Amino acid sequence: MAAPHTVGAAALLAAAPPGLIGAQLKDLLVSSSQLLGNTNVFQVGSGRVDVPAALSATVFATATAFAGGPADGSGSAVQRPVTYPNTVTSLSLSL
Repeated sequence: MAAPHTVGAAALLAAAPPGLIGAQLKDLLVSSSQLLGNTNVFQVGSGRVDVPAALSATVFATATAFAGGPADGSGSAVQRPVTYPNTVTSLSLSL
Protein backbone atom coordinates (compact mmCIF):
# COMPACT_ATOMS: atom_id res chain seq x y z
CA MET A 1 0.00 0.00 0.00
CA ALA A 2 2.97 2.35 0.04
CA ALA A 3 2.72 3.29 -3.64
CA PRO A 4 -0.89 4.61 -3.56
CA HIS A 5 -0.18 6.65 -0.43
CA THR A 6 2.98 8.10 -1.91
CA VAL A 7 1.23 8.99 -5.17
CA GLY A 8 -1.50 10.73 -3.18
CA ALA A 9 1.10 12.65 -1.19
CA ALA A 10 2.87 13.68 -4.41
CA ALA A 11 -0.46 14.87 -5.86
CA LEU A 12 -1.08 17.03 -2.79
CA LEU A 13 2.40 18.53 -3.09
CA ALA A 14 2.00 19.10 -6.83
CA ALA A 15 -1.17 21.12 -6.18
CA ALA A 16 0.59 23.35 -3.64
CA PRO A 17 3.01 26.16 -4.45
CA PRO A 18 5.83 26.58 -5.50
CA GLY A 19 5.17 24.30 -8.51
CA LEU A 20 7.93 21.71 -8.26
CA ILE A 21 8.64 19.21 -11.05
CA GLY A 22 8.36 15.43 -10.58
CA ALA A 23 11.95 14.77 -9.50
CA GLN A 24 11.77 17.62 -6.99
CA LEU A 25 8.51 16.26 -5.54
CA LYS A 26 10.24 12.91 -5.01
CA ASP A 27 13.23 14.61 -3.37
CA LEU A 28 10.92 16.59 -1.09
CA LEU A 29 8.98 13.48 -0.04
CA VAL A 30 12.19 11.56 0.67
CA SER A 31 13.77 14.45 2.58
CA SER A 32 10.74 15.05 4.79
CA SER A 33 9.88 11.42 5.57
CA GLN A 34 9.89 10.13 9.16
CA LEU A 35 12.27 7.37 10.25
CA LEU A 36 10.61 4.20 11.51
CA GLY A 37 12.16 3.04 14.77
CA ASN A 38 15.25 0.86 14.74
CA THR A 39 15.28 0.16 10.98
CA ASN A 40 17.47 1.09 8.06
CA VAL A 41 16.90 2.22 4.48
CA PHE A 42 17.29 -1.33 3.18
CA GLN A 43 14.37 -2.49 5.34
CA VAL A 44 11.82 0.32 5.00
CA GLY A 45 13.13 2.74 2.39
CA SER A 46 13.17 6.40 3.38
CA GLY A 47 10.51 5.95 6.07
CA ARG A 48 6.91 7.07 6.46
CA VAL A 49 5.61 9.84 4.19
CA ASP A 50 4.93 12.99 6.21
CA VAL A 51 2.74 15.29 4.10
CA PRO A 52 2.52 18.16 6.64
CA ALA A 53 6.33 18.19 6.93
CA ALA A 54 6.70 18.15 3.15
CA LEU A 55 4.19 20.99 2.72
CA SER A 56 5.99 23.18 5.25
CA ALA A 57 9.55 22.38 4.12
CA THR A 58 11.42 25.19 2.41
CA VAL A 59 14.73 23.38 1.90
CA PHE A 60 15.19 19.74 0.93
CA ALA A 61 18.02 17.43 -0.10
CA THR A 62 18.28 15.65 -3.41
CA ALA A 63 17.28 11.96 -3.37
CA THR A 64 20.91 10.98 -3.77
CA ALA A 65 21.54 12.05 -0.17
CA PHE A 66 21.87 8.40 0.91
CA ALA A 67 24.23 6.46 -1.30
CA GLY A 68 25.88 4.12 1.19
CA GLY A 69 27.36 0.73 0.50
CA PRO A 70 25.69 -2.64 1.02
CA ALA A 71 24.27 -3.35 4.49
CA ASP A 72 26.59 -6.32 4.97
CA GLY A 73 29.66 -4.07 4.73
CA SER A 74 30.95 -5.56 1.48
CA GLY A 75 32.08 -3.17 -1.20
CA SER A 76 32.62 0.53 -0.86
CA ALA A 77 30.24 3.43 -0.40
CA VAL A 78 29.10 5.40 -3.42
CA GLN A 79 29.80 9.12 -3.24
CA ARG A 80 27.48 11.57 -5.00
CA PRO A 81 26.96 15.32 -4.68
CA VAL A 82 23.96 16.45 -2.66
CA THR A 83 22.21 19.73 -3.40
CA TYR A 84 19.76 21.59 -1.18
CA PRO A 85 17.15 23.46 -3.25
CA ASN A 86 15.45 26.35 -1.45
CA THR A 87 11.79 27.02 -2.30
CA VAL A 88 11.72 30.40 -0.54
CA THR A 89 12.54 33.36 -2.75
CA SER A 90 12.76 35.90 0.06
CA LEU A 91 13.35 35.82 3.77
CA SER A 92 11.59 38.01 6.28
CA LEU A 93 13.02 38.33 9.79
CA SER A 94 11.33 39.83 12.80
CA LEU A 95 13.61 41.00 15.58
